Amino acid sequence: RNEEVYLYGAGTMGQFCLTVLRKENIQPAGFLVSENNGESVVECVPVTELQRMERLQERAVIITVYELAAQREIAEELRRRGCRKFICMWEKE
Repeated sequence: RNEEVYLYGAGTMGQFCLTVLRKENIQPAGFLVSENNGESVVECVPVTELQRMERLQERAVIITVYELAAQREIAEELRRRGCRKFICMWEKE
């Protein structure tokens, strides 16, 4: 339902999620990362640092990071920046 979907995390799990979405004919608008290690594109998808993302409240985000503490930290940061449309790819209890 959202025009732009971003994957938070451009590592192994982010790229795995990208592959799954592409098989369903869903093309994410980009990867979001906390800190850019110099990569501007991964698998032909642009990589943007979270702090540089504008209009975050209008976008949907899939948190692809596997570690629970990191998921919580990322979710809190997204909330602080006005993003309410996000899910965690790997939900743990």
